[in-house]
Formats: sequence, C-alpha cells, structure tokens
Amino acid sequence: TVEELRQAREWIRTETEAAVAAMPLAAGLTCVGTAGTITSLAAMAQQLPAYEPARIHNYVLTFDTVKRLEAQLLGRSKQQREGLPGLERGREDVIAAGAIILKAMMETLGMEKLLVSDLGLREGVLLHLASRMN
Repeated sequence: TVEELRQAREWIRTETEAAVAAMPLAAGLTCVGTAGTITSLAAMAQQLPAYEPARIHNYVLTFDTVKRLEAQLLGRSKQQREGLPGLERGREDVIAAGAIILKAMMETLGMEKLLVSDLGLREGVLLHLASRMN
C-alpha cells in the first residue's frame, strides 16, 4: 500500500542516516554498489536480454534511472515482472524491495549516481590486502 511504502522509505532513511552519522564522508566520494539488486537494476536499465558482466561492471546507475525502475517495478505484480529484460529469473519477488531501498538510500545520501561493480566483497578484500602487501 501507499502507507506501507511511506513507512518503508522512512525507516530506510532513518537507518541510513544513523549508519552514516559517525562516518567521515568526504565530498566527491564515489559510491560503489555490487551484488544482486544493484547488478540486476544495471542490467534492467540497459534492457540486457542476458546477463553480460562486461556491460554491468563500471555501469553508472543514476538516481533518475533508479527512480524510473522503482516505479516500473512497483507498477507490476511479481508475475508481470517475470521476463522483464535484464531481470534474472527468481528475482521477481525481491527486486522491487531492493529498488525501494536503493532509491531511498541514494535520496537520503544525496547520491546522483552509483558505480556498479560486478565484483563482490571477497574480491575487494583481496585487492585491499594485496595493495597493503606492496
């Protein structure tokens, strides 16, 4: 319902603000997103018929694109989401919630864009550790 969406967005905003309150956020930081929702939205934004890591990695998701995708997803039932270009089978039931979360976080943090990474946390940890060894 509209009220449930309002409550969810408010909760996300409050939790996001609390999470970043103690973080030193410098101007000009690049926000990077990875994993299921982020990469799915990047694929949907490009209407990819099949997942293409090379087209997902380093794709820039703008706030306007996330807003458009959120509206598109919320305007459809789970069954109507099946087969949408770029949406991996099995994510129809969770992608709308993920889009709500991402949009609310971007809005709260004033993010106009998000860099998409097809690499995950493990790769990031390994790269970080490797850089410390040099």
